[in-house]
Amino acid sequence: MHNRECVNVKVVNPLARTLPFGLMQTFYNISETGVESPIYAAAAVDLLDEAAMKALLARVGQELKATGMELPASFVGNAIFGLMAAQLYFFATERVALRLTPRHFELQLESHGDHIHSAIRIRPVEFEELPDTEEEAFIRERMIRFYRETAIPLLDAAARAAGVAPDLMWNQFGGHMRSAIDYVRAGDFPESMKRNLERCYDMLCGLEPAVFRRGKNPFVIRPRYVENPWNPDAPLLIRTACCMYDRRENGETCYNCPKLKADERERMFQKIRSDMQAAEND
Repeated sequence: MHNRECVNVKVVNPLARTLPFGLMQTFYNISETGVESPIYAAAAVDLLDEAAMKALLARVGQELKATGMELPASFVGNAIFGLMAAQLYFFATERVALRLTPRHFELQLESHGDHIHSAIRIRPVEFEELPDTEEEAFIRERMIRFYRETAIPLLDAAARAAGVAPDLMWNQFGGHMRSAIDYVRAGDFPESMKRNLERCYDMLCGLEPAVFRRGKNPFVIRPRYVENPWNPDAPLLIRTACCMYDRRENGETCYNCPKLKADERERMFQKIRSDMQAAEND
């Protein structure tokens, strides 16, 4: 594990350079502006307090009509996962380490009628340029710092407040990250970005399990794919753990949930295809 500070690090005044959030805003609702009309917002540092975290989980449960605390915990965990993806994204695309301590962002909820989305507002936006020397050591150290100072404390706080095991959240992240990497691999992005992202992903997968306080590195997985009923040309990754979206009123299991048996997934596949054909014929 490499914990020492690296040389030649340039701390950038955020007023001198604007970071484009691009894919992070599109897929994870992460930006420096946040959403226009949040129905709930809390500074991340406040969510380390059990009462504040319980209030957030209660609001999520209310909005999603959850039948227990598993879904609210999963929802909050997946919002935090967005920051894990954002860290790699900015390493690879902008060659910067975005500062993501609990004092640098707030978590918001945005209503979409019958459901809600999470959003992350980065405030203030602060970052460091990657150094000219010892770049990989610097990236690893910033990864370790982020998980130690931000991800682990917030995930532990959510787990305690919800009364669930942290594994409920951690076990999902390997599949989420692999899906993000697959998306970029197959997409129309610069080859330099793809190479940089793969390199950062490899470094993340190479970190010791102790970094995450887990028995294994959660990002090291054996990906399994199934036929995609919505797009036959793009096989769909089976998730590494259930997202818990069936734990709500009238909830259903996702097509790519690892809990589904083969015959259950086949029946769901046929129904999805049938519904799509019916919609096309209308």
